[in-house]
Amino acid sequence: MNPTSFNLGKLRHDLRTPINQIIGYCELLIEDDELPMSYKNDLEKVKAGGWQLLATLNNYLSDQNFARLEIDAFRLQEDLRTPVDHIIGFTEILMEIAEEESRLETHKDLQRIHQAAAQWLQMMESHLLPRVNSQTAEAGLVTPAVESQAQKIQPTSPFLAKERQGMGERILIAEDDPFNRDILARRVQRFGYQIETACNGLEAWEKLQSEAFDLVLLDMVMPEMEGYEVLQRMRADSRLHLIPVLMISGVDQESSIVRCIETGADDYLTKPLNPVFLKARIGACLDKKRLRDREQRTHAALVESQRKLAEELAEAGRYVSCLLPQFLEHPDIRVDWHFESCSQLGGDGFGYRWIDPAHWGFFLFDVCGHGVGAALLSISVLNLMRTLSLPNTDFRSPKSVLEALNLAFPMESNNEQYFTFWYGVYCPATRKLSYGSAGHPAALCLEGANLSHLRTKGPPIGCMEGARFQEDVCILSKPSRLIVLSDGVYELEKLNGSTATLEEFSQWLVGQGENGDPRSAFNWAQSVSVREKMDDDFSIMDIRFL
Repeated sequence: MNPTSFNLGKLRHDLRTPINQIIGYCELLIEDDELPMSYKNDLEKVKAGGWQLLATLNNYLSDQNFARLEIDAFRLQEDLRTPVDHIIGFTEILMEIAEEESRLETHKDLQRIHQAAAQWLQMMESHLLPRVNSQTAEAGLVTPAVESQAQKIQPTSPFLAKERQGMGERILIAEDDPFNRDILARRVQRFGYQIETACNGLEAWEKLQSEAFDLVLLDMVMPEMEGYEVLQRMRADSRLHLIPVLMISGVDQESSIVRCIETGADDYLTKPLNPVFLKARIGACLDKKRLRDREQRTHAALVESQRKLAEELAEAGRYVSCLLPQFLEHPDIRVDWHFESCSQLGGDGFGYRWIDPAHWGFFLFDVCGHGVGAALLSISVLNLMRTLSLPNTDFRSPKSVLEALNLAFPMESNNEQYFTFWYGVYCPATRKLSYGSAGHPAALCLEGANLSHLRTKGPPIGCMEGARFQEDVCILSKPSRLIVLSDGVYELEKLNGSTATLEEFSQWLVGQGENGDPRSAFNWAQSVSVREKMDDDFSIMDIRFL
């Protein structure tokens, strides 16, 4: 290609014009004796960026270099855009400060510098890069697809709302270019955040290991370790994987964006960074982090609450266990039992005691439902029965006990809860057993090879006001055995979907003979049930009348 075919000299002239404006206005402002030194320090950086831009332009667009067809389009974009990023970044910060301090004339000159930089960027993308890409294509080289950056630069300074949106969050900025790092740090600091910087990926990774951050801004291309590798490491680290990451790049390559987003980047920004976009993206990332942190705190509080509740329930469960009786060894009576709650707090209860020297009373009941409500009612019933505290009750009469319980525990006064009850009174001298039940399964009486079911008609306790109950009497042979149990012992879902019955349990019990003790009964229930955990409380008393 002939470099003069599209008037290379005019292109050089047109691109130098805004650069001269940048340098000229910087010099005028620097020479102003009334301008604070803080302004002049940044203006020196802006002017240096203009001179760097001019030198790079002269090198790439000399007739000799351009004619050699050896221009690296990707490298050219990086070399030209870096100083422009410096010029735009520092100028925007100074424009905001000048407006805040009401330096109107200073602001006008800064605005001219900003406009010249935006004009230069537009010309570069409209006139220079297409020629370079065309030349590179003729040479058989592939050029990167680049989105226009000039469209992202406002014709006037994009002033942000004065209020600081940050809440003091700590942000790590990893950028190898010192001017870009300074611009970005100062810009983000003005948003109201605490800033920590790193000059390469390795330093950023080391700081992430030792300090806590709420957000990370990562440049894609850095020495020691690239931003993409830092992102990969963060997402693989259980301590860091939830920290939001904003990736920053000088070139909008779709493959890079896709790769970063797929790896876990929260967003992707291209240079030069538009302050409005930067503020919005940082705010959005931190809003998501605040929400995630709040969810984690809520979850942690819930876990802690559940832990404390579990401890309290376990303590309550231990209290209920303390209310259960000791195993009994007596010359006339021997009692063994087994209890398994289907939850931390069960609704079953049982007990026994001597009513007087001649009469021994025993009972087993099953409160509907499970959990705290059932356990509280169970505790109340247990305490009344253990202390024989029911008023106007003859504890030697099952009928009297059932009626007194029904009067004391109406379901409308107990959160609509009721319970079944089996009660018996035994007189060793006469071997007479008086018994009565209220909606409870029959007790199994074994006398030699004979098995009989002992129960009386009556509704569960608390279901019907003024309900009448019955009692019955039998004389037990010597020796004999009575199994008093809850329906959780046998009402078990089997593998074929059916439910086991009391008759099936009775057959197993008879078949076991003397080996059918309460613990082996529980093993039978586990073998029958298709479920790993019981659906209901398991309560069984094995009473031997000697």
